[in-house]
Amino acid sequence: MSKKKKCVSTIIVTGSQQTRSFQIQTKHLKRLKYYIALFLVSFGLLIGHIYKLSVENRKDKAVNLHLKNEVQKLKVQIPAKNDSNNIEVYIDGIDDKLKNISTYLKKRGVRSFDTGVGGEDQETTLTDKEKVIMYNDYLNSLMKQIQAVPLGYPYFSNQASGYGYRPNPFTNSGREFHGGLDFRGRKGDVVKSTAKGVVIGAGWYRGYGKCVRILHANKYQTLYAHLSKIKVKVGDKVPAGKPIGNIGTTGRSTGPHLHYEVRLNDKPLNPKQFLRI
Repeated sequence: MSKKKKCVSTIIVTGSQQTRSFQIQTKHLKRLKYYIALFLVSFGLLIGHIYKLSVENRKDKAVNLHLKNEVQKLKVQIPAKNDSNNIEVYIDGIDDKLKNISTYLKKRGVRSFDTGVGGEDQETTLTDKEKVIMYNDYLNSLMKQIQAVPLGYPYFSNQASGYGYRPNPFTNSGREFHGGLDFRGRKGDVVKSTAKGVVIGAGWYRGYGKCVRILHANKYQTLYAHLSKIKVKVGDKVPAGKPIGNIGTTGRSTGPHLHYEVRLNDKPLNPKQFLRI
């Protein structure tokens, strides 16, 4: 039985000094355009992925820069050692800032915060060094409380819909209550937790579609809906800024976006007041 003869084509490459020839099966030459197309598609996907990573990196840098600027605004000039007058001014400045922070947190439902560190009687018996240590310890404790308050954006984007009553987006007639904010987005973009807490829901949740619910301290709860993918499970302890899922259009949705809610004692609040300090 004779073997089937392979169809071979010869490619001649002419250089400045010599000429070379290469033999290649003709079927590969016919498929060359498909190989080139496959390469171009793969290269395009790679470039797209690199671009997406660079966009997310720029967003993270912008967040870090914003937080750094906010911290700089809150800083008080630390006095020199053994300068009692300046230390008193420094401590008075801390008291003022604590009162401002207390007012801010109380507006958002944190009732356990107290600006009284030790009282005037106790302060008069402490050395300057002991006073600074006491305030530093108290500020560290305060930071733990603030970390449990949902602050900032779960996803940086323009708002598609606000909190409150709005026309029904499906029928364009009548009005319905919208208990959160909608952020425009692209399917697959990363959504992050706005405060540390425990995941109490991670799955399909009524008209919210694929949804993540996180319980925070002081009976706060945040909700992230219409996700395409969920990256956490019930019982997970998540810090602020933890990626918890990706934007999608699952559930009762008109297109890819993130629906974000903030609740206190399971009652919806306007998330807009939590976006900025």
